Amino acid sequence: MKREKTEKYQQFLDAAIDLIGERGFENTSVSEIVKRTGLAQGTFYLYFTSKAALAPGIAERILEDTMNRGVNNGLTEISNSEDFLSALIDLVFEVTDDYQQIITFLYSGMSYYHSLESWEAIYDPYYRWLGEMFEKFQQKGELRRDQDTATMVQLTIGIIEHGAETCYLFKRDQGDVEKIKKDLMNFILRGFKN
Repeated sequence: MKREKTEKYQQFLDAAIDLIGERGFENTSVSEIVKRTGLAQGTFYLYFTSKAALAPGIAERILEDTMNRGVNNGLTEISNSEDFLSALIDLVFEVTDDYQQIITFLYSGMSYYHSLESWEAIYDPYYRWLGEMFEKFQQKGELRRDQDTATMVQLTIGIIEHGAETCYLFKRDQGDVEKIKKDLMNFILRGFKN
């Protein structure tokens, strides 16, 4: 069921993100989400068929937050590829840490109720945003030009997200987090740097 993203739709997402983040997916009910919004129970079902159907909207929200944080932190203003990749790794790790409970839910909700095409559609604005940066570094000769930019972006994000999830979803200590960030940076640069 696809509805326009109204203020009510956004309120349900806000409440779900807060509650699932606090209590986890299994311990959060639709009734609690609705109660947090102050809206009628039936209104929820105008936008979502179930609690799991919140997953695509929540995923979009997290990626929008990631892009907003990136812009606000000056990610798009960074002029060299190494500093950019380091800042991107820090950003993805920060967002993953902030949304640990939600990301766990997203994997189960999206994989069970939605197709891989849904994931790709949700990630598309994020990939395009990062693709512009990668293209800039390719044109400057800092990243390999013989690599397809879209593939480079998808592989890079996949590797960084996996590293961040390994740290925060499996509760690594801070020393491991910093080592994984450094290893990710070296791995990505070996693959794509000129």
